[in-house]
Amino acid sequence: MKWESRGAKLLWQGQGTESLVGCGAKPREFKLKNLNKNEERSVYMSNEAMTGLMTWGPAIVMVAVFYFLLIRPQKAAQKKRNEMLEKLKKGDKVMTIGGLYGTIADINEKKVKLSVADGVRLEFARSAISENITENGEPE
Repeated sequence: MKWESRGAKLLWQGQGTESLVGCGAKPREFKLKNLNKNEERSVYMSNEAMTGLMTWGPAIVMVAVFYFLLIRPQKAAQKKRNEMLEKLKKGDKVMTIGGLYGTIADINEKKVKLSVADGVRLEFARSAISENITENGEPE
């Protein structure tokens, strides 16, 4: 079944002078048109339901916008970072979140020892590694 404009087209059939807020108990009537079978179907919505939709509709839209613009990209970036931390191995050149460059001398589940100069080894938490330079090339 195919509806007009890739969805149901709602045709307004109510009185144009009534307000949606606080106007009696008379329900609003909407008509759905099916283009394939030339049939119409009426759908009734009370004023209270319309008011509720007008109240919660913008909040639902804002939640959807926040999800697609903020939460989803952040989850993707976190997943990429976790994959990078899992792939670290001895000999990789890395940069820490503090901007210190070094080569991994020893690595375990939680800690990384970086060789930053001859005879100088510093120990960091594995999560302190910001970028794998061996894999990604020099950072900007």
